[in-house]
Amino acid sequence: MALTISIETGDTADASARIMALLEEANADVQHPRNEKHFCATLRGEDGDIVGGITARSFWGWLYIIALAIHPSWRGRGYGRQLLAAAESWGIECECGHAWLMTMSFQAPEFYERAGYVVFAELNEFPGRERRLFMRKALPQEKSEDRRQETGDRSRETGDRRQETEEDRE
Repeated sequence: MALTISIETGDTADASARIMALLEEANADVQHPRNEKHFCATLRGEDGDIVGGITARSFWGWLYIIALAIHPSWRGRGYGRQLLAAAESWGIECECGHAWLMTMSFQAPEFYERAGYVVFAELNEFPGRERRLFMRKALPQEKSEDRRQETGDRSRETGDRRQETEEDRE
């Protein structure tokens, strides 16, 4: 059988999914299946519009924070800290012992440092004079309910969506 290399352009979702499936098969063959889980929490205005949120994945005992973003008019009010704490609590529930993320030198490295993350690698000139920072943190191994209380998460869960209490809006 002759094989060819084909440069894929346009919509590569199917090809990318097949490549990831091949990788997962190889991981399972050596007893390291990913068992990946996904997390998403949103920050919504009274009109239901999303003004912020966080996405994450858990696999191989690590929590990967994919993205944390809040509209500029809502920053500095503790929502980022609450969203990060929610993702970390979820990671603990998924039996993750550590968390990691990527951020940029012009984004919020100080925010993550205040949350206990440390830089373990960086790429310079990414882009120009900026740096891509890779950060990690050990997660406490306690019950998630204790963690929610410790971080001051006063929201209540209803269905799949988290609702703010009156206290959070003040």
